[in-house]
Amino acid sequence: IRRLEFGMFSPSLHSLRKLAKGLDLQLSTIFAAFEAGEIALRAQAILDLLATRSPADLSRALSVLVVFFDGIDDKLVEPDPPADEAE
Repeated sequence: IRRLEFGMFSPSLHSLRKLAKGLDLQLSTIFAAFEAGEIALRAQAILDLLATRSPADLSRALSVLVVFFDGIDDKLVEPDPPADEAE
């Protein structure tokens, strides 16, 4: 792995598959990270996590994410000042 990190050799597809399996990632995650950067790597890691889940688990995860992001969005919006303070 050290030689790979420092660009000392170009791994074969077989080696990349073994690396992906050892990291519990899909091979496409490694390629996506290389081509698209950190944000794509995080998104692909989430997809890898969800890929092994049941449809019921996916529905629950979606519900949790919707509530989570709605909460974040609500905190980003500044509330309007009360009517008596706006004057």
